[in-house]
Parts: sequence; C-alpha cells; structure tokens
Amino acid sequence: MATVEHSPVIKITAGPISHNSPMVSVIIPIYNAASFIRDALESVYKQTYGEYEVICVDDGSTDSSLQTVLSMSPDFKRPIQILQQHRKGPSAARNLAASIASGRYLAFLDADDVWYPNKLERHVNALECNDTVVLAHCNFDEIDEEGRLVGSALVTERVRISKNDWWGQLLGPQAWILPTAFMVRRTAYEQIEGFDTELFFDEDADFCLRIRTLGEFMFLKEVGFAKRIHRASMTKEGESTDKQFRSGEHFIRKLAVRYEHDRQKLRLVHRLLAGKYSDWGWHKVRNGHGAEGFRLLSRSLRYDPARFRTYSRLLRCLSSLALRR
Repeated sequence: MATVEHSPVIKITAGPISHNSPMVSVIIPIYNAASFIRDALESVYKQTYGEYEVICVDDGSTDSSLQTVLSMSPDFKRPIQILQQHRKGPSAARNLAASIASGRYLAFLDADDVWYPNKLERHVNALECNDTVVLAHCNFDEIDEEGRLVGSALVTERVRISKNDWWGQLLGPQAWILPTAFMVRRTAYEQIEGFDTELFFDEDADFCLRIRTLGEFMFLKEVGFAKRIHRASMTKEGESTDKQFRSGEHFIRKLAVRYEHDRQKLRLVHRLLAGKYSDWGWHKVRNGHGAEGFRLLSRSLRYDPARFRTYSRLLRCLSSLALRR
C-alpha cells in the first residue's frame, strides 16, 4: 500500500486548472470503499461543469481503496489530491480536505455514491445566483450494491411534521440532508468550523443546524445523485456500539444547549436523551455489563420518569445482578 508518512498530501497527476469560473472543491472521504470508489470518481469526471479540484481522504482503509484510486489516476485529466489519516471518521476526513481546499464552494461525495452529470453545474448556478443561500441541496435516488435503481426522487420539498415526530419538531423538515446532496460556500463552512468530529452519526443534521444560522438553503427538485444502499452503509462498519451511542448522546446534548431557554423543545430533547440512555443501558445488560447498564437505565429515568419501558428493563437488570451474587 502507498504511504504518505513523510508527506501528508500526494498529487497523483499534474496539469493546469483554469480559474475563470467559480471553482468547486470536491471532497471524498474514503473508508474501505474499494468496491465503489471507481464509480464515484468516474461520476465526478463526467460532470458537465469542469472547474473543480478533487481531494480524497483515505480514512484508515484496510482494503485496496487507495490502490484503486492510484490505478485510476492516469485516466483523468486533472489532479487528485490524496490525504491519509488514521481512522477518525467522515467528519474529520471532510474537515481535513476542506483545510487545503481552494474552491469557492465545497461539494461532498461519499465514496459509495454516484453523482449524475449535471449536479455540480446546477448547484454552482444556484449559489451564484443567490447571495443569501449558503447551501444548495438536491433530490436523490437509491441504488443497490450492484447499481440497480431501488427508489426514485426520495426527497420532497415540504414535509408535514407529526406531533409524535420529536426529531421533526426539534430540527424541522429535511434536517438530515445527506452530505452528498449538498454544496456549501467555503466561507460559511469555515465560519462554523466544519463538521463536528466527535459525531460519527448525525453529523449531517448537526452541520445543517449550525450553517442554517448563516443563510438560506435552496432545494433543487431535480435528482442529482444516487445513494448506494448496502450493509456497510447501514451499519457504520468498523464502529463499536458504544461509540455509536456516545456519538448520539453528544448530539442530543448539543441540542439541549441549543434549546435550554425553550421549555417545550427542551422537554423533547430530554425524552430523546432518556431513550438513548435506556437503549444504551439495555445493550449493556444484554451483553453482561449489568452494573454499567443499571447506571445508564437510572440516568434515563432522571430525564423521563414516565418511560415505563425503562422500568421494565431496570427490573430485569436488577434480577440479573441478583442472580450473579
């Protein structure tokens, strides 16, 4: 495997790039995506908009992802910059790439997704024509592991929020905009200091909440890309369950700070936090860590004393602890 121990950046190819038009920095975090990265990169080089640079970040891959990118580079007309880091997650990978980006706009592409040919062109036009817009995002399809279409145009412009949808009430419609779906102004990205690197999950919702304070979002109804659905994309391959729960806790606690002066929304945040601790505690109990599970279940009840399911779990936890004595 190629290594960059002595140089954090490898420029795979070289060649002049015109800066007459607004340039986009295309950022691709890669983790064990050898099966899909070729399709992703080819979708970039098929774009109708040509003024862009490509920055890939290998996030500690253990497969042949890097070799695949290296083998493809001679076929492309413009440079690919490759950065490597020990496994830190997609948020850190995106921030690392953004730190060396030269484009006016940042566009993100997950290594298992594919853009449709006019995505960059349409997003650049949207941002160029609307100074108040800080983020443009688009509709998307879903494809399976083999690239077969399984769902079309999966985002609607407006979503009615149910009273039982606590997330919707807190974050609004379309809170979880997929990074592959959007392009942002680099100045806005820098102003909010990019993605929260402590979040391996919900980083997209957290990012959108923070950048929305700087300007408007524009939704482009036309489908701009295809999201690939496969086992690793659904399970956050390589991340421990505790890390997943801890990331969720961090995100909800950030919401608690955001809504600390809004009693109604803070109540919803506490319910979400109670649910997180209840599920986390029960996971601990089921995996033989009863004492840790008891502490987390008890913490759940402090945030939502009316959560009857947690009482049931707590009783079963105490029973298991009693049997071990």
